[in-house]
Amino acid sequence: MISTLTKNAVESVGLSKRFRFHATGRPPTLKDAVLQRVRFEGHYGVVDALKDVSFTIERGQTLGVIGENGSGKTTLLRILSGVSKPDSGQMQVQGSVAPLLSLGIGFYPDSTGRENALIELLTLGLSREEARSQLDDVIEFSELQEFIDAPLRTYSTGMAMRLAFAAAIRVDPEILLIDEVFAVGDEHFAAKCTAWLDDFKARGKTLILATHDTSTVATMCDVALWLDKGRVAAFGERMDVIRAYSRAVSGAPVADAIAGNGAGGAETASAMAEFYRARLAGMLPLLRLPLVGYVRQVGKVKGAYEDGWTDGALEFTIEPLRDIRSWVVNATIPAGMPAWSEVTVEVDGKVAAWAAASAGKIALRCDRRLAKGQSTNVRVTSSATVNHSDLGISGDVRDVGPRIDEIVFDH
Repeated sequence: MISTLTKNAVESVGLSKRFRFHATGRPPTLKDAVLQRVRFEGHYGVVDALKDVSFTIERGQTLGVIGENGSGKTTLLRILSGVSKPDSGQMQVQGSVAPLLSLGIGFYPDSTGRENALIELLTLGLSREEARSQLDDVIEFSELQEFIDAPLRTYSTGMAMRLAFAAAIRVDPEILLIDEVFAVGDEHFAAKCTAWLDDFKARGKTLILATHDTSTVATMCDVALWLDKGRVAAFGERMDVIRAYSRAVSGAPVADAIAGNGAGGAETASAMAEFYRARLAGMLPLLRLPLVGYVRQVGKVKGAYEDGWTDGALEFTIEPLRDIRSWVVNATIPAGMPAWSEVTVEVDGKVAAWAAASAGKIALRCDRRLAKGQSTNVRVTSSATVNHSDLGISGDVRDVGPRIDEIVFDH
């Protein structure tokens, strides 16, 4: 039942949404019918986009909604914004809502940027007078003064996204909904948008964003909601949900990923063996580091696998978007590491932290300050490695050093 307490910005209880469409055919086999989410009722196909979704967000919190394509993220945000109505369940939203569900949808290619910005402001609910008074601010924020009177069809995708974002934020709502729209132009403009969102949050506003980028959720959100095929797989503290989701994406069944979310202590060789049997892509290179903070990765990561384990000589480059006072490398040391071995963090060739490589979780604190915009080379090395096949991990012949769980920056 919905609470009457006003401290909550959003409350959802048992929310469900079903879509029906005219089906041109049926699945050819029983296997297809089982694997597909679409059910068939007569001549109609039925998809349960959301099924019994319940969660609560307090005022001033930021919620990250994650999940694979088709998990129900956009449907949930559409219901929150009032664009769509649920079939069952209750939803209570306290305060005005502004959605950024699809930047630039509704723009007219033959109209100028100025005309499209005005139309967007009117669509968002401003009066004609209010829209005209906000127009100059939209143009200034978008940094498109030179092109604002050119037809939109001459704009690049990034330029159109700039204009749409600049128009959307002129409404000052209590709750802002964002659906996969963080790629708003170049890095400079993306940083500018992030700064605006930081100010929005600092004013006690509520932000709900749906994204595939778990690093964005880790950096910006307080809590996370993981949707799997329209159902709530996990809801709670953001890093707990992200870890469970990452395990599932990497091959573990959803039920197993959730069940293992609260496990602590050192991983034994047996537990590691079960973990790797569930993974099919353990030899893939790591493309993106688990960075938590206003920091971006520059270039490729060397010496790390997709599952976070390193070859004992991890190397990468970062660029802070804000000044960094200190930072912590959270890692897992594999079982079987020699007692004399140690792990070292080097920053631009100088040792910033080190610790004995005892099996289990370790935290290496680096008190080295990093200035905003300063490109910094980081190496995380171990004086020894462990061969997974020697530990009885079937099918995994890698020599591995520490596994990087997350790198947390204090600004």
